[in-house]
Amino acid sequence: MDFESLPNFRTVVPGKLYRSSTVDNVTTNDVEKLSSLGIKTIVDLRSMEELNESSAPRLLDDIFQTVGVEVKDRKPQAPEIQFTVKDAASRQDKRHFFVAFYNRQFLTGTLQRRPWYQRVFAILTMILAFLLDTILRTNRKYLKKATVAIILTDKGILQWYKDMVDYSTGSMFAALSILTDPQNQPALVCCKHGKDRTAIVAALVLGILGRTKQDVIEDYHKSEEGTKSLYQMMYNDVCVRFGAQESYLWARKETMQRFLEYIDEKYVIHRLIFKPESTCTILQCKSHIFVFSIVR
Repeated sequence: MDFESLPNFRTVVPGKLYRSSTVDNVTTNDVEKLSSLGIKTIVDLRSMEELNESSAPRLLDDIFQTVGVEVKDRKPQAPEIQFTVKDAASRQDKRHFFVAFYNRQFLTGTLQRRPWYQRVFAILTMILAFLLDTILRTNRKYLKKATVAIILTDKGILQWYKDMVDYSTGSMFAALSILTDPQNQPALVCCKHGKDRTAIVAALVLGILGRTKQDVIEDYHKSEEGTKSLYQMMYNDVCVRFGAQESYLWARKETMQRFLEYIDEKYVIHRLIFKPESTCTILQCKSHIFVFSIVR
């Protein structure tokens, strides 16, 4: 299905799960197209702060309840998920969840894995940025730039993906828990461009469902074509505004190939029959154990 205002849209699991860029700009015509797919749930991998920065029409807010998702880590047990309805809507059975991938846990993890001198430099930079924002009253302009400099590591897009799977584990657990609940399907997963955070979740879903690595790689690579209409905006947002490499805008096959190799090397996946209609999957590493239910 083609959307005029929803770039990078495609099917992940037919009739159950779709993926796209942000839904903030959806037009009236595309609202009707989404309705024809019967989508009950949107899992948005942005933070509420990212949402509030958007000046788009956000027509879906009139239909979908806005729900903030907070994840509390309880290792080695599964994380605790808390839901807070931010805005009511006309349909109580349709919900737009916000599960922030770039949270405190993520920032702490990316800092801790770096050498001590880089940690000190990053912390001092963030303190200076905070002081500048306070003095100049810039609505955290410099602090945001300093924070993004930590997120968009100088080691490139592959390390960024590794950081997400290592340090956004609680958010991934929450996203997968929502998406794989039959009551929430059909569902749509998205982020700002639908290329990176969305790609991580889609790759995990496809992998757990037994799709081949080549299927996962091909799905990821489709974002090269899917984000063409967004490329200039992406360049301004990521490269001009934050000084990141242009390679962060790409969705090359070799990136996903190496990312999947990293997951294979670091993580062990066990599949157990949980109940007749679903499969229970345990993704286990040295320091985290998570349980995902995937409906067949």
